[in-house]
Amino acid sequence: MTDNMITNRRGRFALVAAVAVPLAAGMCTTARADSGSWTQQSVPGSDTNILAVTSVSPSTQWAVGFDVSDAGEGVSFSPLVLSHSAGSGTWNAVATPALGGSSRANAISAAGPDDVWVTGDSVGASDAKAVVTEHWNGSAWTVIDVPLPSGEADYGELLGVATLGPADAWAVGNDQSDDQNINALIEHWNGVSWQAAALPASIADGVALSAVTAVGPHDLYAAGVDYATNAPVLLHGDGRTWRQVALPGAGISGAYGEYGEANALVPDGTGGVYVVGTAYLTNTDPGHALIEHWDGRKWQTNLPEPSGYATLLGATLTPQGLAVVGYDPSVTVFVQYGEVLEDGAWHSLNLPNVDGGAMYTAALSTRDGLFAVGAYMAQGDRSDSFPLVEQNQR
Repeated sequence: MTDNMITNRRGRFALVAAVAVPLAAGMCTTARADSGSWTQQSVPGSDTNILAVTSVSPSTQWAVGFDVSDAGEGVSFSPLVLSHSAGSGTWNAVATPALGGSSRANAISAAGPDDVWVTGDSVGASDAKAVVTEHWNGSAWTVIDVPLPSGEADYGELLGVATLGPADAWAVGNDQSDDQNINALIEHWNGVSWQAAALPASIADGVALSAVTAVGPHDLYAAGVDYATNAPVLLHGDGRTWRQVALPGAGISGAYGEYGEANALVPDGTGGVYVVGTAYLTNTDPGHALIEHWDGRKWQTNLPEPSGYATLLGATLTPQGLAVVGYDPSVTVFVQYGEVLEDGAWHSLNLPNVDGGAMYTAALSTRDGLFAVGAYMAQGDRSDSFPLVEQNQR
């Protein structure tokens, strides 16, 4: 298999090369003296990518992604769920129902060990006009299809999910038609079925949502990109209706450059939310960090900017401050990128170097330290990708 692909949480594709070598090959760790050290976790799978991670309990983490396999002249995806227990350096595959066809596991969220949602794609659903979701109730999985809105949609994907309770979960993504039309999706689980939520009138065709989070039971945010305007999009929901929220750069010519997108949302713990993504300042810009902070009353105007080029895909709130992860897009081989906002300034997370390159798609702060997940490649081969989980026990 050549030039395999890793999909980030926007559902876009970026080439990632990797080789079939032991997971630890090509790694070296450098860490700040005050940030602890990174330890690479043992993860099953080859030609595997991890897209999201969450805590299902204080001592247990689950991650999701997909395996890639040959399928004639193309490739086929198989969803993957992994589990990790505190004190263990090993992740184990979690058995899930066979879906048939090709599908990824794009996002995961848990309200507890008996209330976990995983969202995926429409390919492989029993009905081609539906998106696959899976729910874990503590003892068994249930596959629940989400019907696509009636019309010309041929495909859908749910890229973000937030679980509030057994009868309250939200998922976001988009549906697409064969002629490349794309439309935002917001779905609500009411304890019986998934129901499509009405979008604000200001959200027209060409919007894709990639992240959703709950600051409170009636305080929700969803984010993504408007391909028509090439600008990041932020929505707020109260549990019943959704409205568009103007980002600080909205209406300011060139504020987000040629193109901006929001890829992750992180509650700040005090009623506000961080919006994390990427801005391309010019048509030749490889990409810069896009980070905005709503403190619950107003946008923070003095937020410092991380240094260097960056495509940010994941974020989490740590005891030190906001941590963001992704990759440096300015070089031909992906280079890991990670920063933490501490004491009003950005500091490198000093993620371990990977000779062949690495892309981090998500991060999670736990009582046992910080996890960064994604995929890596080894130098000299462009055939397979490998799952990557690093833990920093600060």
